[in-house]
Amino acid sequence: MYWKQLGNEAYFSGNYPRALEMYDKAISIDPTNSIFFSNKAKVLKVLGRLPEALQFAQEAIELDEKNYKGHLISGQVMAEMGKRDGLELVERALVRLRKALTLYSSKAGEDKVGEINIYIYRAKKLHWMMQFEGLKEARKAVARDYRERVEQDTSLSKEEKDLRLQSYMQVNSHAGSFVVPDHLICQITYELMEDPVVTEAGITYEREAIQEHIEKNGCTDPITRKQISGKLYPNHAIKKAVKDFLEKNPWAYEHSEGQSYLDISFS
Repeated sequence: MYWKQLGNEAYFSGNYPRALEMYDKAISIDPTNSIFFSNKAKVLKVLGRLPEALQFAQEAIELDEKNYKGHLISGQVMAEMGKRDGLELVERALVRLRKALTLYSSKAGEDKVGEINIYIYRAKKLHWMMQFEGLKEARKAVARDYRERVEQDTSLSKEEKDLRLQSYMQVNSHAGSFVVPDHLICQITYELMEDPVVTEAGITYEREAIQEHIEKNGCTDPITRKQISGKLYPNHAIKKAVKDFLEKNPWAYEHSEGQSYLDISFS
């Protein structure tokens, strides 16, 4: 445990090469302790050495199936690698991340459920966006093929060709509706709410945003400007509505205009 402690100290101070050295020493002394392997995997992930990080995370799981950190790191790395290697790896990442959440939820101590859920939502979003990109490319290929066939049809006049192409574009130019319902958006941050609370004025906000408003501006509702006591009440109906919306629309999590799936972080 001495080498593990030194490795932890080096990791939190940002000295990753030394952290690797210390965890290697710990592994050489006790190669049956899964924590040493998952700790080393965590450092390798930070250094961007993803295949190695995945290898050590998998070894941690093989040593102890209940090592939630091994599942978490494995899921994070698989999701990141899946951007390049394909949807199957992203699907495997989701299995690992959900397993990490299940294992951690049964533990006592520091609450990381919210953090793990973030990566699950991001992996779902990645999977959806990669599928959507694939669908767009397929539609483009079909459109190119249709255009070529119409343009090569000598029995059609130029006007008829233009009319057919315009008609095709009108029917097949569905870009998708990327709109979040207004009642799910915080009126302070203008983003999808994760922890919605309602003030005495009857308006729902993101908890962190309204708390910050009260700290800076006193106990007034930012929309109605009415005096409030500062008491905040969880809006369970909106929280469930947000969850249901994200299940059907994974793209909406941490959504920003023009975002690429390559921008989704698993670090």
